[in-house]
Amino acid sequence: MQVPRDIPKEASAVDLRGNNIQLLDAGNFSHLAQCTKLSLIRNIISAIHIKAFEGMKSLRMLLLQLNKISHIEPQTFLGLASLKSLNLFSNKLTRIQCGMMEGLHKLTELDIRKKKISVVEEGAFNPLYAIQTLSLHGNQLRTINQNLFKNFPRPFQLSLGKGYCLRATKWDCRSLCWLKHEEQKGTVKWRSNQGCPCCSGSIRWNKLHCAEGGELACRHVPINDAK
Repeated sequence: MQVPRDIPKEASAVDLRGNNIQLLDAGNFSHLAQCTKLSLIRNIISAIHIKAFEGMKSLRMLLLQLNKISHIEPQTFLGLASLKSLNLFSNKLTRIQCGMMEGLHKLTELDIRKKKISVVEEGAFNPLYAIQTLSLHGNQLRTINQNLFKNFPRPFQLSLGKGYCLRATKWDCRSLCWLKHEEQKGTVKWRSNQGCPCCSGSIRWNKLHCAEGGELACRHVPINDAK
């Protein structure tokens, strides 16, 4: 199944969910300059051409969850200058590479939950100057690099586990609770502290072993006091 060719150019919202679409080819949506929402939920998309979204200058919401996407070329989203929300929940991506998020300077919400992501390259999130909510849980992450979120605005919300969100309000003061490695379970948990104003929770459904450089240290509890 391919993307229909007769979508009206005046369409402001396009819903193509559940159509067994396998491929997003170059120019599939090039005539949809007025479209603000594109839903491709629950197809069987495995490949996206680097120019698949070319011409969609007004697009604000792109829903790609529940597909079979295993790779996204750098600059695939480059022309989506108005995009606010990108949902890639439950695909087959294993790596977030530099250039994948290029051009998404207005993106405020990114959902990349429940995939097999084990690596987020340093600098991959650098273009996300306006991000407010990032959902990462349910992946295979082992390390949080100290520079991963360096260009994020403050405040922003980072979701790392089911039902748990962490809100970074003063990143320079390292306002997130510190991590404790629980060797028995092979997981890393957020340690809550009585009287600490930081949020607490757990980084569930990942395989974190360390957070580099004290990146998620709590400003209220000295990292050296961790036991």
